[in-house]
Amino acid sequence: MSIELPTESQWEYAAQSVSNKPYQTNLTVIADSKGPSGMLGGYWEFTADAFVPLARYLGSTSKVLQDSADIVVKGGSYLNDPNHIVAATVGVQSREACSETTGFRIVWTK
Repeated sequence: MSIELPTESQWEYAAQSVSNKPYQTNLTVIADSKGPSGMLGGYWEFTADAFVPLARYLGSTSKVLQDSADIVVKGGSYLNDPNHIVAATVGVQSREACSETTGFRIVWTK
């Protein structure tokens, strides 16, 4: 079993599976048994993918391997307008950045 950050594709897949859940306008997320909660809103979530401009259009992805690489963040935060954040929205952040609007979610694989 391994525990890691989700790739951008894994994150989007999970977010689309619960697209009927409301956009989080605060940091309090109520979990339920119907899949992941708080995928949109709340805070931007780090992924395992490095930001490579136009990578999705070129058909390539890049796992974060270098400490200096900026990384893809997903989900938007409580500060973003819910009308402008969807599962496909991409944000970029320095790996070393820390703020009240960023966080992470893990993936467990067997």
